[in-house]
Amino acid sequence: MNFDIYVRNAINKEGDINRFILSSTETLLDYRNKNNPSFLKLNHSNLKIGSFFLIKYYYNGNNIWCPIFTIEFRTAKNKNILYAINLDYLPYKYKIQFFNLLTKTFSSEYDKNKDIKGVKNEYPFKVNFEMIYRFLHKAGNYNYAITAYDVTKIRDIYKVSTNLLYRFIFLSTKKINRKNMKDFLDKLMESKEKTNLKKLLEDYDELLDSYKDDSKEFYERLKLLEGHMKLFEN
Repeated sequence: MNFDIYVRNAINKEGDINRFILSSTETLLDYRNKNNPSFLKLNHSNLKIGSFFLIKYYYNGNNIWCPIFTIEFRTAKNKNILYAINLDYLPYKYKIQFFNLLTKTFSSEYDKNKDIKGVKNEYPFKVNFEMIYRFLHKAGNYNYAITAYDVTKIRDIYKVSTNLLYRFIFLSTKKINRKNMKDFLDKLMESKEKTNLKKLLEDYDELLDSYKDDSKEFYERLKLLEGHMKLFEN
């Protein structure tokens, strides 16, 4: 069965896409507290290209969760940089189409992973930066979702099985990231950083309140806003 058909059947069983987003988010975030072989906490040495991860990333003051698909490592200014698609920056309907294409392109790896117990032993998709950039660009200029991460600022790493991909593309971290920022704000003493974070949270709330449809414009604004989360200098 094609990936897109499988996803749509899962959504229909849940009732509608909003319920599926909610249940997928709750299910996957709950897995962080369990030793689930399909959603496993690992160390940095297990960061591999062509795989799916939920990471906690330190934006120099803020810790935010990012669901990612890794595509390339590069070295820049003596830093190890991971390039990945942040799945939170793509519309849900587009993700169904994109990963339907990807699971077809890498059907051998995707199908073999169905019989593997334990995400550590799964086969990665043999992708590269140019391939993914081209796919995203040609399908509507969605290449903006490619994000660079300083590996030293990745705090927690959970590798996600391709068998959970149908749910992983519906994981939404916006509310939990907002809560983490709010908790951090409450701990800060009065300072320039606290003023900046308070303004950031106001902008974040305004953006989330403006969400009406699964539009590309919303996700572009979300990436732009989260790109300004830096509170402290290195």
